[in-house]
Order: sequence, then C-alpha cells, then structure tokens
Amino acid sequence: MMLGRILLFGVGLIFAIYGFVCLTQPEAATRYSGLVLTGAKAEAEVAAMYGGLQIGLGVLFLAGTFRSQYLYVGLVAMVVTLGSLALGRGFGLVVYGLSTYNLAAFAFETVASILGILSLRQLQFKARAVNET
Repeated sequence: MMLGRILLFGVGLIFAIYGFVCLTQPEAATRYSGLVLTGAKAEAEVAAMYGGLQIGLGVLFLAGTFRSQYLYVGLVAMVVTLGSLALGRGFGLVVYGLSTYNLAAFAFETVASILGILSLRQLQFKARAVNET
C-alpha cells in the first residue's frame, strides 16, 4: 500500500505546513488566494479555519502514513476533503471565473482525490486477497 502512504504523507505535509502558515501569518496566506482580511475577526477566522483545521487534517493524514490502523481512515478523510474542495472550487471556476491560483488548486485536489480513490481500491483488493486465503 505504498501509493496510499506516499499520498497521505505528501498531502499531510502540505496541509500541516500551509495550516501553520495560515495560523501564524493569516495575512501572508491570503495573498495568494485574493482574500482580503479586514480586521481581527477576519484574521482569527483564517487562523481557525485555514490554520487549525488544516493542521488537524494534516496530522490525521500523516497518522495514516505511519500507523497502519489509520491508513484507511486517513485515505477516506483525504478523498472526502479534497474531493469536496475540488467540487466547490470547480463550481467557483465555472460560475465566478478562472484564476491561476484556483486552477492549480483544483488540479491538485482533483488528482489527489483520484489517486486516493485508487489507493482505497488497492487497499480493499489487498484485504480481500488476505481474507480469501
């Protein structure tokens, strides 16, 4: 199940690092997305939703890399999270217009979701093979 572990490690690292940046420097993290922070409430919101949530998901994904009992849960959480982001971002691209940032994020989220689904299928096939022997 090497693909799943590598995928969770890469995505987990990206989420944890980006989450830390959003937590500690909300204004720096919003420059790329075009968001404008209008005060302390907005900065706290970015720190929580973009920082804290992404750090938590990053830790969950990394746990799936290093602990076999978290591999399946980590992959499912990653597919649901990134698939939902890709769906929402794709909608935004169609309805609100294209941007390089959103196109790149959409590509990352879509590819990682597809690879996550393939990893889950691989994991299920492996489990079936073990159960049949």
